[in-house]
Amino acid sequence: MTIHVFLDTEFTSLAESASLISIGLITDEGERSFYAELSDTYTQEDCSDFVLQQVLPLLDASPITESVNYKHVYARMTLAETSLHLNYWFAALIDPVQVWTDAPNFDWRYIQQLFNTTGLPYNLLTTPNTILGKDTSANARYQNTVEREYSQNTLKRHHALDDAKAMRLGWLAINSFN
Repeated sequence: MTIHVFLDTEFTSLAESASLISIGLITDEGERSFYAELSDTYTQEDCSDFVLQQVLPLLDASPITESVNYKHVYARMTLAETSLHLNYWFAALIDPVQVWTDAPNFDWRYIQQLFNTTGLPYNLLTTPNTILGKDTSANARYQNTVEREYSQNTLKRHHALDDAKAMRLGWLAINSFN
């Protein structure tokens, strides 16, 4: 059985040289999540005005502790710690993992960066899937679901974990019709 994991990242700007600020992932059944805010990859001077106004105010994680529950990780950590703990998080899933994202050209490069020295986790498939496709009806169901979650103030737009949760809910809305 392949586990679907929804991924979102926040980064300093849209430039190719942008740095990772935060990463959020949640499994398809919603039982496991991973959220990390990076403490050593950027400075405020690196950030675009948009990021300064929309992303940084949402950062709220406490520093990583020695005792980590790999069912739900929510912490501030270094890039090296994020790589280590995200690898453990994927390993705890055991089954093959397929990543889904709404922006694979942005999000996937940060997964590759995190595992640059160690290689991807053994159970992580090497190519992400994109949620939105050519089916305009499915795309509309996805967008309506995502927008509803943000408008109800249950999720914060531009918070990596909340965006991953919104993607998951949108994906479920698309796939409930299949």
